Amino acid sequence: MTVATIAPAFDIMNHPARAILIGIDQYSDPFPCLTSAVRDATAMESCLKSLGMTGGITILTDHQATKGNITNAILALERDTSLNRGDPIFIFFSGFAVRAAAQGSSVTHGNIYRTWFSKSKEKDSVMTGAICPVDVLEEGGISSEELLQLFTRVVSICGNNITLFMDCTGELFPWGCPTACTILAPDRSHETAVGGAFTQAVIEALTSRKSSLNKTTLWSLMGSIQSAIDSTTVRCWGKNVNRPLFNPRGEHGHHAFIPCHISGAGTIILGAGAAHGVRPGAVYGAYLGNLASDMQRQVGLVVESLNDNHLTSVVRRIGEVVLPPFFFAVEERGYTDPVGIFFEEEGGRPVVEPLATAWKAALKSEALITIKKSAVDKVAFIWNGTGKIRRQRAAGDTICEASDTGSIRRVIRRAARFNSIVFAPCFSDSAIASQLKVQLFELEGGGTKNVLQTDDFGASSDKQEILQCGQGDRLGPYYITLTNDNDFPLWPFIIFCDPVDLEIRPWYAPSLGSYAPPLKANSKLEVGRDDGQFCIYSDWNPDRNLDFLYIKIFVTREKTDFSFFSQWVNSATEDSLRAFRENEPLSGSTLVEAGTSSPAEEEASPACDPRRQLPWASRLITLVPQYVIKRQRLRHNAVMKMLHRS
Repeated sequence: MTVATIAPAFDIMNHPARAILIGIDQYSDPFPCLTSAVRDATAMESCLKSLGMTGGITILTDHQATKGNITNAILALERDTSLNRGDPIFIFFSGFAVRAAAQGSSVTHGNIYRTWFSKSKEKDSVMTGAICPVDVLEEGGISSEELLQLFTRVVSICGNNITLFMDCTGELFPWGCPTACTILAPDRSHETAVGGAFTQAVIEALTSRKSSLNKTTLWSLMGSIQSAIDSTTVRCWGKNVNRPLFNPRGEHGHHAFIPCHISGAGTIILGAGAAHGVRPGAVYGAYLGNLASDMQRQVGLVVESLNDNHLTSVVRRIGEVVLPPFFFAVEERGYTDPVGIFFEEEGGRPVVEPLATAWKAALKSEALITIKKSAVDKVAFIWNGTGKIRRQRAAGDTICEASDTGSIRRVIRRAARFNSIVFAPCFSDSAIASQLKVQLFELEGGGTKNVLQTDDFGASSDKQEILQCGQGDRLGPYYITLTNDNDFPLWPFIIFCDPVDLEIRPWYAPSLGSYAPPLKANSKLEVGRDDGQFCIYSDWNPDRNLDFLYIKIFVTREKTDFSFFSQWVNSATEDSLRAFRENEPLSGSTLVEAGTSSPAEEEASPACDPRRQLPWASRLITLVPQYVIKRQRLRHNAVMKMLHRS
């Protein structure tokens, strides 16, 4: 396999880096003294030098770390003529942090709390999160808003390659999803005999990946750090958290990868569960990273049980390969239901016989897909639809064609996956579904909106909307409104599924680098209308009598990710990662039968109980554009599309 070359994270010849390291032990009374913050800053300096930084490091400790000095050190970057646009900028802080309050703020570090009142008397100066310089009592803290303003100034000159590591109470900071920088911090920090626990974990993670930092995303680094710290949650914020560390222009982490980690008890946890359609016995491939340029499969994993949170699963290795505390997995086999196929000519059967788990023979009236010969040495696939509305044969019904055995089998695999994701049972018996509403609107001239569907989330698992489309008409664009009447916030994820080319792509997906649930309690969220997301529309198609478009909505109480559902029209990387290893034996001395686990694992990961009130809900909306006027066949490729708003 050819591996793409990416510039190293710290290449002094090509990418001179800059670092600002801040550590404060000696705060003024009534603050207690810290013991490891200065040591953390100097340890980080040694770490960066070991990674290749021989210069460009500014270190501010104790009395040097005033608000003015910290601010000036950051702003000096925009005047540094030796710093090229896009060069890495590393900023580290270890010390106290500030909690916002109506009349003042609580200063916290670990389990220590003190009260500090802002020097400023302005009403709008109360901050929601701030780092504390050594002169915080005199000059005030540096808020998250102020830090982002400073970084934005630097970014305009130097580019958005700023990474901020904070060994303080990160839960105080409402970062959102900044574009000017990426940020890594623990919710709560604490000191150990050798230094800050978070700092030590960062240094260990960086040095252990010295030879592969250019293949490590910040999200992957966060997972490694989290695996070393059990006492708190580690988070990363920012638009570029899924790009290589110190290289925001590098390739984005591939969507097919699912995060995994090894728990303190040694159990391997897959970052997907019942809500994602994971099933016991399914096989996944393990990879060290999530970049397509570094696809090196390590070992197979088999799902043993689904955890009670519905968002994770327990897996075991198929073999003896040692895995790191944090890694990634990709679907391989046993993760889909077979798709029903009707063969118009029996000659098509031998080609797909080896894919025994991907398809099943079905009657013409029940088959989701029909396979027929379309030309010499070509096979056509026709999507028939489900339920009461099924496609009537027309000249342009073919969703895709294939000529060789490999291409035909690829379509079958993709069809099985499409079928399993789109038509997986929608759970309305949920603690959150009864207080959720979904509305589908069509934008009309003058900005008015026409309600096509208004339903409780639990009202129907699948409702089909028939849309009459006349000659030359365009239906849409459409957008969705989710209304959350629960008294807690939620995480929505919406996918657009087009059977033409069997495409699945996210319509709405919260950023990996954001930790504020987008759907607030007792509020609404619009998707596809003036929000930078895609809108959906349909053009009249003279070659068909109707089309299908599926919109699948997932809502969870806890943050999770459904991005691996994506299925692109053409992606060699996706095909390679999801290679269908039908003939690979399930063997290995560490393999345990699916559904079994040790008593310790049972206690840590109770089996998924479908009878309990689910902490998630899902909903399927089917749009059926019906073309009511027939005419002579024309060349027309625009059927169902997603149009990006510019």
